[in-house]
Amino acid sequence: MSSELDQLVGWLTRLEGRVEAIDAGGTRGMGAITVQITDLARAMGELRGQDQAWQQAHERQHAADAAERARARRWLVSIGLAGVTALAGLYPLIAVVSAHH
Repeated sequence: MSSELDQLVGWLTRLEGRVEAIDAGGTRGMGAITVQITDLARAMGELRGQDQAWQQAHERQHAADAAERARARRWLVSIGLAGVTALAGLYPLIAVVSAHH
């Protein structure tokens, strides 16, 4: 048991030395990681901006499509009313012609 305890104490002592060596050696690559994280944050911001621009363009397209459909319906209604009006104007003429035959 004492041997196992001595091994554990030795292992912990070596581990403590390694942990302290990390700080003693400086950033040990943390600068590069910080730059990468900063670049990642910048890239994510750019992607978000692109996504927002795409969403706005998409909404504008939907609005344009809705306006086009409304114009098409107005034309269809106008043509239908013109046809009904033309038939209503011809009905008396047809009645007159029918009555004379």
